[in-house]
Amino acid sequence: MYTMVASRPGIAFVVGAVSRFMLNHGKKHWDVVKLILRYLSGTKDKFLCLGRGDVSIIRFIDSDYARCANNRKSTSGYIFQIMRGAIAWRYHLQECVALSATEAEYVDQ
Repeated sequence: MYTMVASRPGIAFVVGAVSRFMLNHGKKHWDVVKLILRYLSGTKDKFLCLGRGDVSIIRFIDSDYARCANNRKSTSGYIFQIMRGAIAWRYHLQECVALSATEAEYVDQ
């Protein structure tokens, strides 16, 4: 979790999904954790760089509709970038059950 929060926003989705099964995990969950660790090991020399030029702030935000098979809740996420470098991000399961894809988009905004 620390690696995801501190330096790797790209693994936020998969770490969040696997973390839901920490108390009742199985072999499939352990295999996913090993894939995450293998990915991190293979990309340890990669890092985010801030570009040159005018300072630009970009926000990406998205959600899916009822993706979680356990409770039919939607997931939302966002990322803020300054000059192509990520400065803030979040991935989370929505607190309520959205009745449509449009509602899932507007719940957290």
